[in-house]
Amino acid sequence: MRLSELCARAGIYFDPSFKDTEITRITSDSEKMIPGGLFVALRGLKCDGNEFIERARELGAVAVLSENARGDLFTDDARLALAKLCRAFYGEGIERLKLVGVTGTNGKTTVVSLISSIANTAGKVCAVIGTLGCRVAFPSGTVKELTGEGHMTTPDPEVLYPSLSEAARLGAEYAFIEVSSHALAMKRADALRFETGIFTNLTRDHLDFHGTREEYLKAKARLAPLCDSFVVNIDDPAAAFIGGECAITCSVRSYADFMAENIRKDDDGGRCYDLVSPYGSFPIKTMLPGDFSVMNTLEASAAGLLLGFEKYEIQHGIASLTCVPGRMERVPLDIADFRVFIDYAHTPDALVKALNTSRELANDGRVILLFGCGGDRDRGKRKSMGRIATMLADLTVVTSDNPRSEPPERIIDDILCGIDREKPYTVIPDRREAIEYAIEEARAGDVVLIAGKGHEKYEIGASGTFPFDEAEVVRKAFSHRRG
Repeated sequence: MRLSELCARAGIYFDPSFKDTEITRITSDSEKMIPGGLFVALRGLKCDGNEFIERARELGAVAVLSENARGDLFTDDARLALAKLCRAFYGEGIERLKLVGVTGTNGKTTVVSLISSIANTAGKVCAVIGTLGCRVAFPSGTVKELTGEGHMTTPDPEVLYPSLSEAARLGAEYAFIEVSSHALAMKRADALRFETGIFTNLTRDHLDFHGTREEYLKAKARLAPLCDSFVVNIDDPAAAFIGGECAITCSVRSYADFMAENIRKDDDGGRCYDLVSPYGSFPIKTMLPGDFSVMNTLEASAAGLLLGFEKYEIQHGIASLTCVPGRMERVPLDIADFRVFIDYAHTPDALVKALNTSRELANDGRVILLFGCGGDRDRGKRKSMGRIATMLADLTVVTSDNPRSEPPERIIDDILCGIDREKPYTVIPDRREAIEYAIEEARAGDVVLIAGKGHEKYEIGASGTFPFDEAEVVRKAFSHRRG
C-alpha cells in the first residue's frame, strides 16, 4: 500500500511534498524494521521510541511517524495513530467480523471461552484472542493458532489487527477479545468497533502501571464508548462508573436486565440457575465450579442473546464447556485420593474466590494452597494475599511466581508481612520443590490449589524465560510419591 493511501485511510495528514512510496510493514519496534517499513515512535514507560528513529532508518524505514519534529509524519497521539495505521494496513476483512470485547480484573478468559462455546454450538467459526493466545475455533472442535507472539492479554496493534484479518480469511464470523486495561490505556483497540462489550468486575491489580485505582477504573471504562451495546455486572460497585445509562445490566442479587434466580449447587460442583431476561426465562447449567461461575455464565448468556443466538444454543454452549485452561483446572491423577487444581488467581479477590471454591470442593478435607506473587508488579497486593492465604487455607506454601528482575526472597518477604504466623505455613522459594512438597503433604480428601500461573507453561526469572509446566511437575511429584 502506498504511504499516501495508508495515511488517508488512517486519517493522518500526508504532506504531498514528501516522497510517496510503497509501505511493506508498520512497526513500533525498531529491531523488527525491514526495508520499506513505516516506523511509529512511541513514548513508552521505560524508553522513548524517538531514540530509535535512526536505528529504524538504518534497518530500512522509509518513513517515521512521531509526536515531535524528528519524524516525517506528525501526530499528536502516536498510539492511536498506530492502531489506525495497523487497521488500515493489516485489517482487510475485519469489517466482516462481529466483535465482542470483554474487560475486567477477573473472568475475562472464562467469559470469552463461554461465548466461543456458544458460537461453536451454533455452528459458527470464531476467533478468540486473549490470555490463552490468538486462535480460531471451529464447530468441529478444531483449533487453528493465529499469528501471534508474546504473552499479552491483548496483543499490540502489529499483532492484533493481522490476527483478526487472518481469522476473517479463515471464515470466522465472530471475534471474542479480552481487552486488558493496559490495552485500553494504550489505545490498542481504538480502531475497532465492538458489537457488544462486557465488564466483569474491578478489584485491585496493575497499580504498578496505572498508579491509582481511579486511573485503573478510567482505563476499563474506555471500552464502553467503543461498543454498540455494553453488558455490565452491577453487583460490582465499579459498574456505577462504567457504561453509563446505556448499560445492559446483569445481577445475581438484585433487579437487572439479566438476572440469575434460584441459584443452586450441582452434585458435580457446578451451578444451576434460572436466567430471567427480556428474551424470556430459561434454565442454565454450568460444569464450571464456584459461585463466580454464575456471573460469568450470566454475562456470556446475555451477550449471546444480544448477538442473536438461540436459547438452546446458549444452554448447550454453556453446559458443554467443562474446563477453561488454568482456571480451577483439575490435574488428573490416577488413583489419587486427593485433588489438585491449577488456577490463574494472582490478585487478592481472585485468590479469595479460588480458595472458597477449593473449600467447597474439599468438603471435610483440607485446602493446601501454594502461591507466590509476580516480580516487577504491584507490591501493594502481596501483603493482603499473604493474609488471605493463611485466613482461608489450612496449609500455605509460599513460593516464587515469575520473579522477573526482583530477588524472590524480597517478594516472599513482602508476602510474609501479611501471613498469620500462628497458622500452618512454610516457605519454599523454588516453585518445583514447593509443588513436590505440597503433593507429598496431601492426604485423603484434600484439595491442593496451585495458584498464580494458571495456563502459563513458563517461568520468568532474572536470567530470562524458561519452560515450566506445573501440571507435569504435579504428575511427576505424584509418581515419585507413589514410588
